[in-house]
Amino acid sequence: MTKVLAIVLAALGLAYACLWWSFQRFYGEFGVSPQDVGMAPSGSASDLAGAALQLGVWLLIVIAVLVVVPVAAVVAAEIATASWKAARRHAEIAAVVSGVLLGVAAFLYWWLVDGWVGLATLAVAAAIYGLARFLIRVLARVAAGAGSKSSLLTSATHQAAAHLDTVAVVVALAAAIVGITFIDLPTDAAEAGRCAATEVESVPSLNLPFPGLHIPVLSVHAQPADLTWLSGSPPDAVPSRNVVYLGQANGSVVVYDRLSEKASRIPAGDVVVSIDSTARHCPGVH
Repeated sequence: MTKVLAIVLAALGLAYACLWWSFQRFYGEFGVSPQDVGMAPSGSASDLAGAALQLGVWLLIVIAVLVVVPVAAVVAAEIATASWKAARRHAEIAAVVSGVLLGVAAFLYWWLVDGWVGLATLAVAAAIYGLARFLIRVLARVAAGAGSKSSLLTSATHQAAAHLDTVAVVVALAAAIVGITFIDLPTDAAEAGRCAATEVESVPSLNLPFPGLHIPVLSVHAQPADLTWLSGSPPDAVPSRNVVYLGQANGSVVVYDRLSEKASRIPAGDVVVSIDSTARHCPGVH
């Protein structure tokens, strides 16, 4: 139970860090910070706390899948290699299973970790594991050549070989964490922000990339809107139509003008914001 709680807390902490960086990447496209639109770095904002919890569960599920599938492919490949001479048919079946699992892993990394970048991440992980396996084989040959003169080297080599599966798990875990938390979500956030800042398209939130599921993992907002001024003449620097509404904080509404590429803070009592709910969503916004 203690280990489970530690894993859950670690996932939530990782989710929080990942979310905060993703918020920075998204709102950085508009020249503002998350604090400017009501996202507090302490996580006191309800959107941030709720999203951190959802992303924590999301991280656990996705990382588990991205670890289990490639490790299972490695195990099947090891079985095929070990039984190739003794049980040829079983080895062929294991080799086919390994190939299928490797294909599934490649598809998952392509889908969940940003296309070719995901495949590159998986390839680097495979290269690291292959290098570790090669080094262990080299040490085994050196130890065999040394014979009884190097019992310490022989013992260390046997221990390393016995923990080769653990090495596979560690490498796969590192690849999954890097792929999801440091590559995929921050990149998606930056791309969505860039789209909303340059096109008349909307980003109401970023959800899980699964068909039929609309669970938000990143509660960002950048939506086309018009402004209705309640008092006085509107300032020349802030257009009344076709702005991007980003949110509000500390009594100010934050909007972005695509033409001037500048964000403005307007007292909330001076305007009424009318969001265009019919605007098309940016590509990649689920």
